[in-house]
Amino acid sequence: NQIESIVQEYCESFDIKHSDLYKGIGTGGRARIYKGINLSMIRTSLSYYLYEKYPLTALQVSQLVGYTDHSMVIHNRRRAGECIDVNDELFMNHYNILLKICMKYDVNQLFSRRERITLIHK
Repeated sequence: NQIESIVQEYCESFDIKHSDLYKGIGTGGRARIYKGINLSMIRTSLSYYLYEKYPLTALQVSQLVGYTDHSMVIHNRRRAGECIDVNDELFMNHYNILLKICMKYDVNQLFSRRERITLIHK
């Protein structure tokens, strides 16, 4: 499916496997860095994008990106939005890679979740 393809290709762009996003679960915390790769930024950018652009619940997104529950998706939605607002270099480097990948898949994903809800209710 399209979402799994995006997640897979994004992970491959950092030379990691999708399963690497789950490193550290059950050991008292998720791994933030693995093989020199910032898994935290990968999870944050993926969760923000998937939650904003697809009709997925926070729980569904959390399961895709390696979080143990939905609360990190909600927290990182705000965090990612702030990073975009201030053009945070570390976050934007990761997020721009994701956006380039998504352009191949998301031709019809032109509106954010908020914009889609607004359009549906008009």
